[in-house]
Amino acid sequence: MRKIVQKYHDNNAHDLMNQYLFLAQVLIAITLMSTSNPGAAGNILSYVMQKQLEYVNMSKYHPFLEQTLTNLAILRRSSQQYFESLQMWEWLKNIQESIYGEDSEVLIYTYKNIGICYLALGIPEKAEDFYLKALNLMELMQTVEAPEGAQSNPEQPVDEELLKEDRE
Repeated sequence: MRKIVQKYHDNNAHDLMNQYLFLAQVLIAITLMSTSNPGAAGNILSYVMQKQLEYVNMSKYHPFLEQTLTNLAILRRSSQQYFESLQMWEWLKNIQESIYGEDSEVLIYTYKNIGICYLALGIPEKAEDFYLKALNLMELMQTVEAPEGAQSNPEQPVDEELLKEDRE
């Protein structure tokens, strides 16, 4: 979050504080999602989204919206409101592609969820397209340069000591 504030708001302390306050409200909503009162979670997330949109001057593709939108989409999907969830995942996809690029691993989860919504809406062809996009990105992430000393062949054992050193 700090990097996003630094990039989009010149590391303004006020903006950072506001984002942490929004995040605290999102965390409360996440907690409520798993209770017998998920409607309260929806109310909190909708309120936070409204306030964040006001905060970013109604810029619907501002990076500050990413976390709230993710949780709203999850809530709608888990409530079997697949059309609304799909709209949010598509919105999120556009934000993430603009921030991280089209080959970013953050899109794997988004593509998978878009596929889930299309499948639930009875559109298996579109679901498959997004599942394949997620799979392709996963394969791309596996071909990214391995840590020095790591084996590229999964059949060969990996030197655990070298991996331990890389982690440190």
